[in-house]
Amino acid sequence: MDRCTQLALVAANEEMEHSGLVVDPDGPLAARAGAVIGVGFGGMATLIEEVRVLDERGPGRVSPIGIPKIIANMPAGTVSIEHNLMGPVSCTVTACSASANAIGDAAEIIRRGAADVMVAGGAEAAITDFGVASFAQARALSTRNDEPERASRPFDADRDGFLMGEGAAVLILAALVGAVVLAKRAY
Repeated sequence: MDRCTQLALVAANEEMEHSGLVVDPDGPLAARAGAVIGVGFGGMATLIEEVRVLDERGPGRVSPIGIPKIIANMPAGTVSIEHNLMGPVSCTVTACSASANAIGDAAEIIRRGAADVMVAGGAEAAITDFGVASFAQARALSTRNDEPERASRPFDADRDGFLMGEGAAVLILAALVGAVVLAKRAY
């Protein structure tokens, strides 16, 4: 797994444990539970590494699972497989708003009756040489290295960019009817 997928899976595992929700693959909830995990890019580190392998060692040394590791929907797919979520599974790839977009999409899936429970959130692992260099070249990163307390202040008239970060956050959304029960019982 790319680090992006690893981060999403750890966050989902922690949220599932915290909620007490266990989805039995043969139970009635499995088909009514899904996942929407947003990413800004997805498997950036894996893509960079596989391109290096291709350039330095040739096509015969590229990983046969390189593409599955880099695709943006791998975090959502992996979370759904790990937790028996056999309902809707999707990925939002909307840059910095991907996680919020994923939560909104998950809520809409529940609202329209396509699922009763959705695991939703986002993950990113873009701190790579390429990721940092690209944002720096675009002058999107803060350069206040000597004043870190003033860096990344989006509503400040003297703002100068953002800070790079990576991680994941996941929450569980449930239909209002039975939501408390769903969070505490295995189905």
